[in-house]
Amino acid sequence: MIKYILLFIVFTLNLFGQSKSIKGFIADEKTGEPLSAANLQIVGTYHGTVTNVYGEFILKVEKFPVDIAVSYIGYAIKNVTFNHPPEKPVSILLKPILLETETIVVTAENPAMNIMRKVIKNKQKWLAKLKTFKAEAYTRVVLANDSSIVSVAESISDLFWDKERGAREVVISQRETKNLKKSRNFAFSVNVENFYDDEIKIMNYRVVGPTHPDAFEFYEFKLLRLEAFDKDTVFVIELVPTALLNPTFIGTVSILNKEFAMLAIDVKPNPENIFFPMPIDEWNVAYKQQFRNFGRKFWLPVDMRAIGEIKISFPGMDFPRIKYSNSVRLTDYHVNVDLPDSLYKDDRVVRVDTAAVALDSSFTRRREIIPLTKEEEAAYITIDSTDSFKKAFRPKGLLADMLIEDDEEEDNNNTIGVGAKIFKGFSPDLAYNRVEEGHLGFKYKGYIGKKLKVKVGLAFKTGIKRWGYNYGLEYTFGQKKPVVFEADYFLGSGMNYESENYHPVITSVGTLLGAQDYFDYYWKQAATFKLSHKIWKFNTRFTGLLNIEKHESLPSQISNYNLFGRDISQRPNPNIDAGNLRSLGLKIHWGNRFVPFGVAGQKRVDLSIEHSNPQIMASDFSFTQYKLNVNWNFRTFLQRRFMPNTLDLFFSAGFVNGDLPVQKLGVLDASLFKGFTPFGTFKTNRGLPYIGEKYWSLFWEHNFRSVPFELLGWRWFAEKNIGIIVFGGHGQSWLSAANKSKLNYINNNINRVHNEVGVSLNGLLSFFRVDVAWRLDRPGTYLGVSTLRWF
Repeated sequence: MIKYILLFIVFTLNLFGQSKSIKGFIADEKTGEPLSAANLQIVGTYHGTVTNVYGEFILKVEKFPVDIAVSYIGYAIKNVTFNHPPEKPVSILLKPILLETETIVVTAENPAMNIMRKVIKNKQKWLAKLKTFKAEAYTRVVLANDSSIVSVAESISDLFWDKERGAREVVISQRETKNLKKSRNFAFSVNVENFYDDEIKIMNYRVVGPTHPDAFEFYEFKLLRLEAFDKDTVFVIELVPTALLNPTFIGTVSILNKEFAMLAIDVKPNPENIFFPMPIDEWNVAYKQQFRNFGRKFWLPVDMRAIGEIKISFPGMDFPRIKYSNSVRLTDYHVNVDLPDSLYKDDRVVRVDTAAVALDSSFTRRREIIPLTKEEEAAYITIDSTDSFKKAFRPKGLLADMLIEDDEEEDNNNTIGVGAKIFKGFSPDLAYNRVEEGHLGFKYKGYIGKKLKVKVGLAFKTGIKRWGYNYGLEYTFGQKKPVVFEADYFLGSGMNYESENYHPVITSVGTLLGAQDYFDYYWKQAATFKLSHKIWKFNTRFTGLLNIEKHESLPSQISNYNLFGRDISQRPNPNIDAGNLRSLGLKIHWGNRFVPFGVAGQKRVDLSIEHSNPQIMASDFSFTQYKLNVNWNFRTFLQRRFMPNTLDLFFSAGFVNGDLPVQKLGVLDASLFKGFTPFGTFKTNRGLPYIGEKYWSLFWEHNFRSVPFELLGWRWFAEKNIGIIVFGGHGQSWLSAANKSKLNYINNNINRVHNEVGVSLNGLLSFFRVDVAWRLDRPGTYLGVSTLRWF
């Protein structure tokens, strides 16, 4: 409350002595054409602004008289003195200057190369002395579709930069169209590109800038022409990329003679080596930026203007083009000043001063902005809260028609599609296997209040004529460091070995199509209690478990039914070690959540320990089981790219002390349906997995992406994001004679290490990859298909 009162007092006092603004228009003296991004600077200060696309400007002035310098490449600098605030907008006309120069002749030493060497050398000198700065930033982000503006968001903020600690931003004023919430206003300046940096981050690409110390390894510089900048000369130099695979820019830089400093840049990402994955079909953007030294030694950005459009599509779903513009003005620099340590006490890059924003909710207290265009002003008037992004960028196509509801259906909160929620909280629970046959039911998840989660499920097993059900509660204690307690009851079938890669719904598809059923099954009655806590600082979750279970064998009869009436014989379902299982467990998870099928690279570690002791918990079983799963993703080559080459590893291992019941065996997954071969499975082991009390496996693959095709000059493959992956798999399991004798069929286990290698063509038809694998421990070549590796 005190903070709000103080801000109100400051705001009120400012009404009596607030600064004045000069509004006006800058144009060419001869033609009257408006000069976009013309630069205005109050002489002797770091304060200034730039014009909008129509040459309009607003400049805040603290006191009069004031001298203002107006500059634009190709024109004489004009100094204008205002003795008092003008009563109406002013017109400032700049005189164009034409240099009378001879045709540029490139000699043995390309002059542009020598010019850029001097620019880079000078930059290193003054950059070494630049430690910190603070500036005032104005940012505007405009989104549009093919027909009109969709949203406008603006902010005024204090921007802080520290060479060692990075950038921070504190937003103090915000304004946006009515279809945006304050929390969705992402008009931030902290991530705005500074093209004087060695590397410029654009959509996760680290693009080599023209003033990088190693720029000559990536560009050839060509002198295009000379232009005037008042009484000085400007060299306009073309960037010609020479790097085949590393991301670069195309365009021009304008270099001020004598100072050998970059005055302006006008570039685009080089389409020859900058690609984006599905669903981005096209991404076109152009950047313009200017720099000034304000009569001092440091060349700092005064603006940044980006205009672009993105085209997104999936097979069967095509989105309208997303057009955007980002305009930033930077002023009031304070160089090499002490910055508040409070800005760097955590990892937050952007902070919104909600108190300051609330006091300036109409965006009127701070008048100095880049003036809105007429279209942007109209957008503030015409756009209301019902003009959603969903409407503005509604996709077309067969898949879009199936998945996206009409407006009337949205009002009823109903959804359409297999697996979709029929109404809030409910979802179907469907599966099929050779023992239970049809598993037909539903699941429900919902909240009572904000902390109590309720779970309920019910299903009928058509083959064995039994009902299964489950229910449970989940409660979260605490706010900043929450602890979650779960209590669940389950009655239904369990699987003798639990696959990390294959959900029963997926294996159901194969069984219905006539493939061998992947799992064995037993009947389970279980009460499970969990207590978990996540340490966010270390991204680690600890979970303790108490399991109280009763296991029984299911009836021996099986079904050979499949949709196509194929003549197949499903293997019998084995009996299990029936009895009461009581156990304590500990699970430790670090890193990312598991993503199946190797769609994306991950970094995660999962360790689980389960202990059952008859002397302590009256269990019929005595064992301690350990399981470890580790995924790791390494960037290898071309790390400046949005998606560099990567090496992915998946290590899995388990072992047991004691006598493990047959229904608790570990598993090394095989390919499914004799041809579905995702990452983390043995692609040359078809049908049934390797199982055992002890096991280990190491799967690896190196994703070269489209680089081999780019080196061959086959650009079409790169544009379609088709790439090459080299992979391998190695592992072994050990199944005791006692548990092997309980199986009433011959499993796939072998008494040696399984070794395989192969190559994949990744990204076919946007969603798939084709694998060719060779078995090394015995002859064999195998073909498979799986989901693409996306990231």
